[in-house]
Parts: sequence; C-alpha cells; structure tokens
Amino acid sequence: MNTVLVTGATGFLGKQLAIRLAREGNRVHALYRSEEKIRGWEDPNILFFMGTLGDAGSIERAMKGCRQVFHVAGYASSWAKNSGIFYEENVGGTVNVLESALRQGVEKFVFTSTAGVLGPSGGGINTEDKSYDGRHFTHYDRSKAEAENRVLEYFARGLQAVIVNPTRIYGPGNLSTSNALTRIIGRYLEGRWRIIPGDGSIIGNYVFIEDAVSCHILRYRQNWVVSTAKAERELGYRPHSFEEGLGKTITWIRSQNIR
Repeated sequence: MNTVLVTGATGFLGKQLAIRLAREGNRVHALYRSEEKIRGWEDPNILFFMGTLGDAGSIERAMKGCRQVFHVAGYASSWAKNSGIFYEENVGGTVNVLESALRQGVEKFVFTSTAGVLGPSGGGINTEDKSYDGRHFTHYDRSKAEAENRVLEYFARGLQAVIVNPTRIYGPGNLSTSNALTRIIGRYLEGRWRIIPGDGSIIGNYVFIEDAVSCHILRYRQNWVVSTAKAERELGYRPHSFEEGLGKTITWIRSQNIR
C-alpha cells in the first residue's frame, strides 16, 4: 500500500484531500495539531500524528515510510496582529517539511501555495508561466511566494517537488477562514448578506473543493495555477462549472442548517 503524508489534514482542503487519498487505497499519515478536530474522525487508512510545522521532530515521525508528501498546512489569513507568524508558519514550517522530505528520500512533494503569488491578472489571464515582480498585497501572499522559492531550492537539490496555486476555494467542508465564500453563500440564502464588494465589475476566480483536491492528486508532474488549460490538455482535468459547484454547495449548506 502506498503511504502518503498530508500536513494540515484537519483544514478545509487538507481534510478533503486526506479522505480522497484514503478512499483511493492509500495509507495516509495525517499531521494535525488539535485533538478536537480529529474527534470522531475514523478511517482504517488514516493514521493520525500530532505535531506542528515548528516541531521538526513531529514532522520527521509523521513522514516516516511515506513515498509522497502533500504539504497543505500553513497560516491562511488575510491579516494577523503579528505578521511574523506568516513567515514562521509558511516559510519556516515549509523548510522543516522540505528538509525532512529530502532527508527521507520522498519520491514526490506537492506544495500548496496560492494563486495570490501571481498577482492581479489585469486584462489577461494568469498562467503558470507568469512572473510577478510587484509587491504582494498581503503578508500571506508574500510568505507563500517566499516559501515557493524555498521549494525551488530543494528541487534544485534533488527533491521532486511541484507547486499548486489554487485560487479561492469554496464548497462543502470546514467553515474556516479558507472557506469564507461558503459561509457568505449560506448567509445570502438566509437573506443576511446583500453586499457586493466593489462596483460588481471586477472578476474573481474560485475553485470548487472537489476540483482543488483532484488537482493535487493529478499533480506530481505539473505546476498549476489559475488557468486550467494545461491541466485539461495534459491530464484530462475536468473541473466543475461555477454553476455546478455552487449548486452542490447550496445543497450541502441547506442540509447542514448553517447559521
């Protein structure tokens, strides 16, 4: 049985990824930091390892015997009183995972970054070939861009790594900061949200949670970003339309009686 490590396994994306990998027959080592978040979560193919990105020893233990690593964990927020936490978690923590992966001879390393590192698309469409030279809007984006540079350094040292740059993710799952859009949809359905940011003319990009998970699993050899053309052309990636994803999300919201 193939064994993989998923960091951030109790988060919005990490949990869905761990569950999918387990259902597909992989043994999943799930790194987590809160007992409360794994309570009642049982799966014969998932083994839980308590630890943090700042604790290299816990990472080393969780990664033992793993052929692939999905590094999803990170500090995902638009703001923090102490901005240093973004760099401690997203850069320093990533280096700890990279170092362990290189030392243990991991075959594939998938790093979850963000499309925010590519900057605004302006009048065009962002792709994996874009290089952004401007100043990133948030410490989150800046820290992720710096973390990507660390991943590339370890790639040059022999670690087979790939970077995934998902846009804003929505859909059924944890109603965390990373899944803010789903909470907004729920409030809209209840008549409690009627604000349209800006003047309604600005375009945003959203990815349905099931498609974000699929991208990570299809990944191993490609570097994906906002445009899905390469994924569709080379790997047969078929994402949900926004209408389809929104429909599934609304059905889930109503079944959960979200307030």
